[in-house]
Amino acid sequence: ANQEWIDEKQRAGELISGETILDLPPSTMVNMEAFSLDLAYPPGLLNTVDEASRNRRRQLRRLAVTGTKTVLAIRVIASDASASMTESEISDGIFGTIDDPANLATQYKACSFKKLQFKPTNDKKGKTKNIKNGATTIKVNVATGQGDQALMDAVNEKLVTEFGTNEAKDLADHILYCLPPGTLTEKELAFAFVNGYQIWFNDENCGFMSVQMHEMGHNLVRGMGHSGEDNSEYGDRSGLMGSSYKSDDTPFIAAKSWQLGWYEDKAVTVSPKEGDASFSIKLGAIVDYETTDANVLIRIVPDTLDTHYYMNYNAAKGMNKASTEGRDQVLVTKKDITYERNVSWRIAELDATNTFKLNDFNGKTGETLTITVNSIVDDVADISIVLSGFPQKSPPAPTSKPSVAPSTSPPNPVPSHSPSTQPTFQPSASPSMMDSTTPSQTLSVEPSAKPTSLPSASPTALPPPTWVIELSPTTTGKDGNPLASEGTTLVGRFWCLLALLIGLLLSTM
Repeated sequence: ANQEWIDEKQRAGELISGETILDLPPSTMVNMEAFSLDLAYPPGLLNTVDEASRNRRRQLRRLAVTGTKTVLAIRVIASDASASMTESEISDGIFGTIDDPANLATQYKACSFKKLQFKPTNDKKGKTKNIKNGATTIKVNVATGQGDQALMDAVNEKLVTEFGTNEAKDLADHILYCLPPGTLTEKELAFAFVNGYQIWFNDENCGFMSVQMHEMGHNLVRGMGHSGEDNSEYGDRSGLMGSSYKSDDTPFIAAKSWQLGWYEDKAVTVSPKEGDASFSIKLGAIVDYETTDANVLIRIVPDTLDTHYYMNYNAAKGMNKASTEGRDQVLVTKKDITYERNVSWRIAELDATNTFKLNDFNGKTGETLTITVNSIVDDVADISIVLSGFPQKSPPAPTSKPSVAPSTSPPNPVPSHSPSTQPTFQPSASPSMMDSTTPSQTLSVEPSAKPTSLPSASPTALPPPTWVIELSPTTTGKDGNPLASEGTTLVGRFWCLLALLIGLLLSTM
């Protein structure tokens, strides 16, 4: 595991400062003289925080990349070639120390609205060289043909001995190396470590602002990835993380701006779903962040997917006057948020009245998200975001058994009640309104209060005897003596009832 292995892992984002644990081989020896570890084979890498959890935590915190960072720029002289720019030219091209109006320091200051600034590291005297205005020169006895890694190792070692530090990074927050021509291939403009502090430039590219901004974007704590379009990872040139070019005055696109967190007080998130499916938003330009009342960033978050969508209005003015693509249009980009360094992809450029659709939104077949730019007036776009295509709700399921067929008879005027289980001992309060159709089968205990209103259907064979029943317990004569006793009255009642029974039987014959 040499410096080349470490650099490779840092570039790939697999070796993260403060988070990655090295799983060393059992036979590892500590070399006290060289202050190094002797390994039989490269160590394993164990991340203490998985990337998905780390990203979710960052998404919740939305901590902005802010503050003031120091920068040291180094003019490298190899044994066979030297960087073509002088120290003063390098300092001016990065910090504007002479008259360069657009550079790393001025553009980050403008894009962040002074929330992130870069300044030259403090002047420092070395054994044979000095640091002044954030720049110095380091000469090493290594040829460019020996490879960039050999040259970089030699430069870092010389920095430590020249300025008496433990590590090169003790000199500044970020170190920019301006390499001699021939160290890197012609196609390699520069490269940087993700979440690192070192940037290596191919000669004169050290002085181009878009290259500086792009590589510093990789270096920053959020470790921004590239901006792509179609099938090209560098294809989105509407911002600084696509292909670099020799021009100035371009900001970061929406996905990167959201990642940096500079405009969070004018950034809005919507999560379209059934029941909350329609949104109307005024979208201003990032360059007008300090003066507009509108939001300058929109993030659209699906219900379940890890892909987020971002929107910004790309007004071609101010710090964005050199934008080469999507000028004065509403741009839509997407990004898989599983990793901070993932590539963002531009998927739409919209003029006024244009519409863009995302099918199967929320991962649900048939759901369509429609983004419409209703108008663009005074660099403010009127945006509609509508989700449609929800599945039709099914009607209630039928019952498992049919209802009982209705009765064909007319209903009873009065509901019936269950019959008494025992005969009553008192007569009804009032007589029945209808005649009985059949005679009673049992005798009443007492006679009716009134005679029947209708004659019998046929004459009785014998006239029924008429009895006067004494209801009081005794009857007295004129002299006050009782005429009949209680016993006599009961006998009379017996014969009366017997006569009634005989009469009824005869009437039915």
